[in-house]
Amino acid sequence: MTTTDTPAAPLATVQGALDLGRLAVIGVAGAPGSRRALVRRPGGRVRTVEAGDRLGRNRILRIEPEGVVIDTREGPALLPLATPG
Repeated sequence: MTTTDTPAAPLATVQGALDLGRLAVIGVAGAPGSRRALVRRPGGRVRTVEAGDRLGRNRILRIEPEGVVIDTREGPALLPLATPG
């Protein structure tokens, strides 16, 4: 299992820690090849995602400890793991 130094609790409980109008990766867990991520969508819904899932029009290519890599029209792009503050 992969861990990060950033706990999820501060992101979930501190008012203003996340831009509520944007996608935010709030957690990553799992071993390489089987990672999953928690993504907070605009509007507040939190969804567990894995490689191959879609976020809107974009497909998730892979999940790294640093965030979620999605396929965009411009090529792969990293949605970084959110950090408090």
